[in-house]
Amino acid sequence: MHVPKLVRVTKKKKANGENELTSAISRLLVIQENYPELKADAQVSALMSELEGTENRIFLLPAKIIMKKQLDTTRAFANSRVTFFCQSIWF
Repeated sequence: MHVPKLVRVTKKKKANGENELTSAISRLLVIQENYPELKADAQVSALMSELEGTENRIFLLPAKIIMKKQLDTTRAFANSRVTFFCQSIWF
């Protein structure tokens, strides 16, 4: 699975992207409601599932980045304490 590089995005660009995504999904839902045979189509169902997964990943990404930074900071602190302790015993 290819993971794209994170790109610094301004709040305005993020808001525009969210609005475009919301608008596109809304249009897709309207089309799906107007054409009941699309509801039964397996490809449309798969697309809707994929869109839900994408929305969830977009929503959770900032929280994952913050958690990773906190974990890295905690790990670095713990490593420095272990190093300090080991040096104080051996020297």
